[in-house]
Amino acid sequence: MYKATILYYNKILYFFVVSPLVSFITEDQAYNRNDDVTLNCSALGGPDLFYRWQSNASYLAGKNSSSLMLSNVDASDGGDYTCVVFNSAGNTSATTSVFILPYFTVQPDDAGITNGSSISLTCQAEAFPFPSYEWIQVRGSIRSDLSVGSEVLVFNPLLFGDEGDYVCNVTSAETVISSNTVTLSGKFLLYILMKWKLMQWKPLFFLWYSFNPFIKTTFLLSKCCCF
Repeated sequence: MYKATILYYNKILYFFVVSPLVSFITEDQAYNRNDDVTLNCSALGGPDLFYRWQSNASYLAGKNSSSLMLSNVDASDGGDYTCVVFNSAGNTSATTSVFILPYFTVQPDDAGITNGSSISLTCQAEAFPFPSYEWIQVRGSIRSDLSVGSEVLVFNPLLFGDEGDYVCNVTSAETVISSNTVTLSGKFLLYILMKWKLMQWKPLFFLWYSFNPFIKTTFLLSKCCCF
């Protein structure tokens, strides 16, 4: 606060300017993608209070009222917003946080698989703060040598037991969203039962295991001249 002295008709008048004090700012809140957001700020003091807004410590051009409007927000709008109030006696500020709930930009797709080949499952999401990822296998567990905490789940190579349903969970702002369920299905050569004697044409039996649905299929090669 400062005091100005004014001479008015031979009388001394005192004019006080009080530095501002923020009395209210919109509390921290999480919003969905494409929401319209209004941040409000008010202050005590004066006269002649002026407002400016900062986003992540940078001033926003043309944002000089006590309210800040954000339209169709997405992850890039998340962060800290600071209301700066000032007059000739001083300035003050208050900060609020805008969180953007996670949303998917890429969902994983079903895939056919073959034993020994490789495949990658991908999910991508945006949020503020930056989201974390976790892949899970429905009705099973992902083998321990795979990295489950990133956008991409890589099977290299595919092994027996990798078949099944998978879900990508994304977490941000204390909110968890789940991708669509992706199915890895195909055929693995489970084992070969051979009854073979040197120089004799004995039948050769193969047992295949087919997933989704789980069906065992056995077929017989009566001649093995192709081997």
